[in-house]
Amino acid sequence: MNYKLASLFGILFLLLCNWIYAQTYGYVEPVRSAVIYSGIPIPVTVQTDGRPEDVTLTISEGIVKQEESKYYLQVPDSMQGKRVTVSVLKKKTGKEIGSSKFFVYKVPYPNPSLGALFREGYYTADEILRFPKLRATEWANFPYDVKWYVISFRATVISQGKVVADEICYGDSIPLSIQQIIRKAPSNSSVTFSNIIAHSEAGTMRTSTDFTVFIINPNDSEKYPEKIAEGDFDPEKEPSFPGGAEAMNNFLAKEIHYPEVARVHNIQGVVWVEFTIEHDGSITDPKVTTPLFAPCDEEALRAVKAMPKWIPGLYRGLPVRSNYRLPITFRMSH
Repeated sequence: MNYKLASLFGILFLLLCNWIYAQTYGYVEPVRSAVIYSGIPIPVTVQTDGRPEDVTLTISEGIVKQEESKYYLQVPDSMQGKRVTVSVLKKKTGKEIGSSKFFVYKVPYPNPSLGALFREGYYTADEILRFPKLRATEWANFPYDVKWYVISFRATVISQGKVVADEICYGDSIPLSIQQIIRKAPSNSSVTFSNIIAHSEAGTMRTSTDFTVFIINPNDSEKYPEKIAEGDFDPEKEPSFPGGAEAMNNFLAKEIHYPEVARVHNIQGVVWVEFTIEHDGSITDPKVTTPLFAPCDEEALRAVKAMPKWIPGLYRGLPVRSNYRLPITFRMSH
C-alpha cells in the first residue's frame, strides 16, 4: 500500500513539474536603451524561463526581423507618440507567454556628421587624395548603430580666382577627373564640397553647411595643422554644439532637472557657465562665472560636463582652442 501511494505521489509530482514547466513566461527589452524609435531596426533581447530557441516574437504594429538568435523591431513612423505591444509566443503552440509595451519615439536629431576623411583646412594635394572619400557618421549620443552612406555631393575647384571644375559626384569617392585637377592645381587653390547627401535606415539627409580645403605647397609649413595647434589664435569661426543651437537647447531641456529646493522657493534666473573647447571639441575647465543659487549652479555645471564634444572653433580652417560663455536659464512654467 505504501509503495502504491509513493508511486501515486511520484506521478502527481511529475505532472505538477510538467504543468509548472508549461507555464513559461517571457518579456522583451531593447538593447542599450529603455525605449524604441520608429523607422530603424531596434535590437531587442528576449528574456524567458524556457529555451530562447523555443519562442518567437510578434508586434502589434511593425515587423520583427530575426538574425540567428537576435531580434530586431522596426516600427513605422506613423506609430510615433503611440505604444506598441511585443508578444513572446511559444513556437510549437503559438501560445502567448508574455508581452511588453513600448512607447515609440522619433529618432532624435537625424543629422549625421558629414564630411571627408580629412578636416576643413590646408593640405597638400597628396594629403587630400590619400583617402579620396567623403563620409557620414552617426550622430553623438544616439544609442544604436545607424550606418550612413554618402550617395552624392558637389565638388567645386577654384584656382587663381576661377572655377576650373564644378561637378555633381555620385557615391562617396572623389572622381578621377576632379582628382587630376586637384593634383595639378597651384598652391592656394581650393576645393569646396557641398550638397552632401547621405542615406541610412533613418532616412535621407542633406548637409546644411559646406566645407572647403585649400591646396598648399609641401614647403609652406607655416600653414600646417601642428603650427596652428601650438599657437594661441582667436577663432575665425566660432565653436558650435553638434546640430546647432536648437540641438543644444533640446539637450539642455532634457538634461537639466530643476532643483526642487529652487522650485519651492520660486527661484528663477540665469546661470552663466564658462568653459574651454579644446582642438578636439572636448570641454575642459567648466566653471560658474555668474551664479544664481547654489543648487542651480551645480545643476548647470553638471549639464555642461555631460555635453558631447563640440565642433571646435577654426582659425584658417584649422581647429583651435577657444573659450565659451553659456547662459543656462532656470524658469518655471506656469
